Order: sequence, then structure tokens, then C-alpha cells
Amino acid sequence: MKEVKCIRTYTNNKPYFQFGIKLILVLLSMIPLQAVAQLSNSDQKKADHDFKNLDTILYLDREKDIYSYLKKDSLLFRNIFLERMYNKYRMEGSRLWDKYPKDPKRYEWLVNTLRFGIYFNHYWIDIEEGMRVLLSRNTSVSQYSVPIDWSELRKWERLQYKMLQECKIYFKEKGEIGTYKSLLAYSVSIFLRFSFNKEYGRNGKLDFTQFKKLFIPAAKEILDYEIDSNPESYMAYIKLREAITILLSNYRAFGLNEIDMELFFDSLENYPNISIQRWTKSQRSIFSLMSERDTFQFKHNAVNGEEIDFQKMRGKVVLVDFWATWCTGCIGRMPAIRKIYDKYKDRGFVVVSACLNDESATSDVKDIINRIGADWPVALIGKVGQKNTLGALIWQKYKFWGVPQLLLFNKKGKLVLLNDILSEGDFSPLINKLIKETY
Repeated sequence: MKEVKCIRTYTNNKPYFQFGIKLILVLLSMIPLQAVAQLSNSDQKKADHDFKNLDTILYLDREKDIYSYLKKDSLLFRNIFLERMYNKYRMEGSRLWDKYPKDPKRYEWLVNTLRFGIYFNHYWIDIEEGMRVLLSRNTSVSQYSVPIDWSELRKWERLQYKMLQECKIYFKEKGEIGTYKSLLAYSVSIFLRFSFNKEYGRNGKLDFTQFKKLFIPAAKEILDYEIDSNPESYMAYIKLREAITILLSNYRAFGLNEIDMELFFDSLENYPNISIQRWTKSQRSIFSLMSERDTFQFKHNAVNGEEIDFQKMRGKVVLVDFWATWCTGCIGRMPAIRKIYDKYKDRGFVVVSACLNDESATSDVKDIINRIGADWPVALIGKVGQKNTLGALIWQKYKFWGVPQLLLFNKKGKLVLLNDILSEGDFSPLINKLIKETY
């Protein structure tokens, strides 16, 4: 009876009883919790090890590549090596993506894979043969034909779609949504690169149905935001613009004609998204200059008082450079332009500088031009935000965003190239080619 009484006395003291029960539960629960923690740490170490090995594919293989390149001294062998290396990196990373669904390093891998995908990962059945054909093209935007491993490509396309959905959530939570948008733009560029291979298209043409499946989601994410108030979208916008410039400048290389392009623009202008509709209208205006359905209009007085009339420049290759006094990148590009201009100006190459400032900047413009040593015509065409200026009219029609904007026209006044290598790189071979064309 005493023992029972003691037990009853203890249990009747509720605070002590409840504390004892909780203490026992905590002590018991510590064993599985420790086991789980150890397992989690073990998994993390293994994940770190596996992703480190994944990165090693790029760095160690690059060292081997240097040796191979020096030994064989061949661009062909070097590119074959890189194609295999990035293919290996993509395939191994795909395996780790599924294996470690919560490791953030998987997103770094996908960013690298899509960035490298602009140049490599062609999904050829025979990599050596594919690279031989690719490098034997007349230009980097010529069509070619190499059999594709469709099974591997379709598998990757399905994986990529799911990966991008996860990336959107991940980068949005990190406050880096611009990275996700850049991935969408990369996907558009990769598709266009694939499409130079006739095997990838439809009846020898770029498959617009597949293209729009990539382009429209990218355009909705990127074009629906004002770049000025969303600077994180800037790089994505630039990459998307570059991709579309490739399409507009080389539509014939994709097996397309003017009717194909007009039908494409029609479908986008009817798409229920105002940003895509506006953007499409501006791209159609640019394309009209490339297809010679419209002529570029530029008539203005230069700062030295002479008249600049684009229509009177037929028979010459003309580069029109839109810039502004506050644009350091524009001014920084001028010495390279001057170097090419000095080389070809006596053979029919003309440069026109169109400054998006009003007359109040005349002194600054002259100082910049004198410092560069440029002796081509320069015009102050007014700010984009000012009414009825030539600058505002051109920007309203073509919806250019930012400066510099570099437009290259052939002897017939046809727009040949917009930005691209005109903005960075040596475009003198292109000038030399255009000068040799008959008018």
C-alpha cells in the first residue's frame, strides 16, 4: 500500500510528472535525430565530393586539351576534344541533378551547361564527323547536315524543361531572377544554333513551332518588365536581342524566305501579350530593312554644317553608329571603328556617327571626336525623349533599347548586320567582303 501511495503521490504532482515524461521523450528522440544528422552530413560530403569531381571534368580536361592542342596543332582536334568534354560534363551533371535534389550546386551546373551549350553539345551521332563538317562551312552561319542522336537530344529537352521550372523557384527565392531569365535566353540561342543543322529543322527549314515554344516563355519573362526599373533583366534582354538578331540577319541560312518571316511575325503580333506584340512590331521594322522592303531614312546636318543624306550614299558600305556623350561603352568602341575606317575609307567605307544629344552638347561632341581622331561625319540628332527629333523618330519606329546601336548597310542600302560583332570584335573581314560586292 505504501508503494502504491508513493506512486500516486508522485503522479499527483503533475509538474514533476510532466517534466519527467518530457525528459524521457527528449532523451529517446536524440538517438534517431543524431543518426539522421550524421546521415545528412554524410550525404552532403558525398555531394560536395561528386560536384567537385564534376568541375574537375572542365579543369583537368582543359589541361589535357592544351597538351593535345600543342601536340597536334589542330583546331579540329581541339574542338572535338571540347565537344566531348562538355558533353561529358552535361551527362554527368544530369545524373547528379537527380541524385542531389536539394543541393544548390546543381543550379550552378545548369547555368554552366546552357552557357557552354551555345558553342558545344551538338548531339551528333559521330562527333568527329560533325566537327569536320561544322568547321568546313564557308561562314559560321551557313547551313550544314550531320545526323543527330535524337534519343539523347529529346531526353535532354525533357530534362531541361523540368530543370528550368525548378530554377525559376530557386533563383526567385535567392533574389536572382535575372539568372533564370538569362537561362531562358540561352535556350533560345541554343535552339537557333542547332537549327543551322538541316537535320534538326523541318524540311530543311527552321522549325518555328518548336522555336516559339522556347521564345514565347522567354519573351514573356524578359519583355514584360521595364529594364530601367528591373536592372537584373538587362543581361537577359541583351542575350535575347542577340539571339533574334541572329535570326533576322541570317534567315536565309535557316532555309527561310521573306514569306516565312512575315508569317512568323504575324503569329507573334496576334499573341495575347502586349509586350510581345510591341516588340514584334519593332523587329518587323528592322527586318524590313534586311529584306529590302523598306529603306533606312537618315537626313540631318553634321556638326560641321555639312548635310548627311543616307539616300545619297548608295554604292558605299555604310556604318551608322548611334551613341551618346554619357555612354562610355560607345566612346570606348570608337577607336576600333576608326582603325577599320582608316583601312577601308578610300575603298568606299563610310561611317556616320549619330549622337543622341541635342545641340547643347556640341562642344562635348567635338572634344570627343577630336580626341578619337575621327574624320567621319557626326550629327546631333536629339534625345530619344524629345519630341519630333530624328533620334526620337528612329527610336519610336525601331524600338532600339540603349546605346550603342550599330547598323551596317551594303552598297544597295540593305541592312546587313545589327550590333553583333560590330559592337565588339573585328568586323574588317565583313567590310572587305561587302566592298568587293558589285552595286
